Amino acid sequence: MATMISEVYNAFLAGGTPEIEARKAAEALSSENLSTKGDIAEVKEELARKIDAIDKKLTHEIYDIKQGMAVIKTLLLLIIAAQVIPLLKALSVI
Repeated sequence: MATMISEVYNAFLAGGTPEIEARKAAEALSSENLSTKGDIAEVKEELARKIDAIDKKLTHEIYDIKQGMAVIKTLLLLIIAAQVIPLLKALSVI
């Protein structure tokens, strides 16, 4: 059986609400079905922790990508140099 706030139930009845609807409304407003400020604070803290963890992970992954890009750039420069230098020598430019 669901709990309800009897004062709310009685107020609905006094206001002319049919008994079944008054009971459903009072049960819906019971403390078991409502979030407290503490519940909301817990959810906010949990979300903040998860967002922080995601932010740290993304920051780390972005750093790794940047490091990888630097390596790729260096390798490309070495490949280009290995191709261009012999051509320049063959043309007697250097």
